[in-house]
Amino acid sequence: MSRPTRKKVNPEFLKAGKSGSGFVDLNGNPNENGDHLSQAVLKRAATTGALVLSNKGLSRVPEQIWSLEDAITKDESTKWWEYTDITSLDISSNQITEISSRISHLFALKKLDAHDNCLTSIPNEVGELRDLNRIDVSHNNIISPFPVTLELCSSLQILKANNNMLKTTGLEEYIPRNLVFVDLSHNNLTQVPSSFGHLKCLTHLNVSHNKISVVSSALSLCAALQDLDLSDNLLTDVPPEAVGALPSLTRLNLTNNRLSRLPVLTSCLKLKELLVNQNQLAEISPELLPGIQTVEILLLADNKLAKLPHNLDVLVELATLDLSNNALSSLPDRLGLLSNLKNLKLEGNPMRSIRQDILRGGPGAILKYLSNRIPVSEQDVQKATIAETFISDSKILTYSKRGATEVPEDLLLEAETKRVVQVNLSGNRLSALPTTLLRLKLQVTELNLSANLFTHLPDVVSHFEVLQSLKLSSNRLEGLPESLANVQSLLELHLSANRLTSIPPVVFSLPNLQSLLLADNHISALDAGALRQLTSLSTLDLQNNALASLPPELGLCENLTSLLLYGNQFKRPSFADLQKGTVFVLQKLRNHIV
Repeated sequence: MSRPTRKKVNPEFLKAGKSGSGFVDLNGNPNENGDHLSQAVLKRAATTGALVLSNKGLSRVPEQIWSLEDAITKDESTKWWEYTDITSLDISSNQITEISSRISHLFALKKLDAHDNCLTSIPNEVGELRDLNRIDVSHNNIISPFPVTLELCSSLQILKANNNMLKTTGLEEYIPRNLVFVDLSHNNLTQVPSSFGHLKCLTHLNVSHNKISVVSSALSLCAALQDLDLSDNLLTDVPPEAVGALPSLTRLNLTNNRLSRLPVLTSCLKLKELLVNQNQLAEISPELLPGIQTVEILLLADNKLAKLPHNLDVLVELATLDLSNNALSSLPDRLGLLSNLKNLKLEGNPMRSIRQDILRGGPGAILKYLSNRIPVSEQDVQKATIAETFISDSKILTYSKRGATEVPEDLLLEAETKRVVQVNLSGNRLSALPTTLLRLKLQVTELNLSANLFTHLPDVVSHFEVLQSLKLSSNRLEGLPESLANVQSLLELHLSANRLTSIPPVVFSLPNLQSLLLADNHISALDAGALRQLTSLSTLDLQNNALASLPPELGLCENLTSLLLYGNQFKRPSFADLQKGTVFVLQKLRNHIV
């Protein structure tokens, strides 16, 4: 679809004419209820690029705005060359029932605000607005599916269509792929559309106040999703393969559904807020708590909880816990070990095991009372069984998702004794490693330090002589030390979701490297010559970086069988080229070598 040619304003046509304020009738007389705009409004819009017609009692959009420059009367005081294209149109809070197909004439439009009107559909011609970044059509009567052409709005990042009558049908496809913020709350959706799995940039999704009973597993593909609001729906279960697989999720709102159990969220390593108020929870399985150890706010009010799991102390980051209006008569003693818990709500429970004066003393008094009831012998037993808990018979040490700031020395000593070959310390708050870890340098082949707080790679890692897999994703690394070159055995290196602006030079000193994952960083350039030195490299993941171009010489890395490049800034190879696979992309790059 070609854009309409912008017409030049004839300077001879700019001559003084009758001008009103706001709206005028067809004779140019002031008339706030008319559908013609005054010259003052037209000229202000042509000068600023923004047209604001909010709350004007309009039943239709004035036709003048579709050919704004033609509608401006001659005026010698106006400098025609200072006119600009309309980039922002605000027609909110009116009684408009339809937007004309001529909206395509506003080809430079970036923001369309039409909330609080009487619209029943979005015109197909919106798809011609390739610079459109934001649409707000909330609080209308939209029942028709989004137009097929909406998918063509490649710049669209914000879509607000809440408080309409939209159904799931029609949302299963034709969704712009670069959306970041989507609000479809207060509609008639019955499920979260599977098409949302294509939204790789989506960070906020609000589908609350619908009739949703099904969440598609395709939602798990939204790796950037941080805030998901599913409140006020008809959910009886939350599939772990859908919501539980979102690695960037920090807030999950499940308030006012029909859940009878807490969802499994083992892969949500960044989850901070979990809201499960007003459901039908009767109990919480102890096995689920290690999967939400990063949670700081946990709201469980207005359920049917009669007891709490004994291991609540694994929620080491918990600061707010709302248990009001349940059926609790007691609290587990280990709740008293949560030193970060500052806000504890217990109103509306038949609490009998704790004296009223202690309850009135607030969280501090309650936690102190509970912690004093924990026997010292119980702490000794916990220390004695730590190795049995975290070291498997298959020689794997798993001390992950505990929010720990350090690794117990006794655990590492036991790992040496049991000849552990894999160590998983992911999902904690580690920023350093103990030197005791060096005792494992001749036996460990896989070390997982993902999802921690490392700003630099601890020196002890460079001494692991038989290490084959090193996972460092989701940390705060800006580079790697040259000493890592000592680990010549390394086959797999995960560095996704860090703060890298380039591939660390030491990587090119690892000749046996087969897999290099660098997605979700800030890498802006590639050294194709250096990459060719990695003759064993078969997988290279550079998705979601800042690459503005690709060196054609990258095509000479013919050993690559998987080259992932989605989510960058370059236009060549095209998106269609990338979909044809690695072999095609490499050949395309080689064709451009001069």
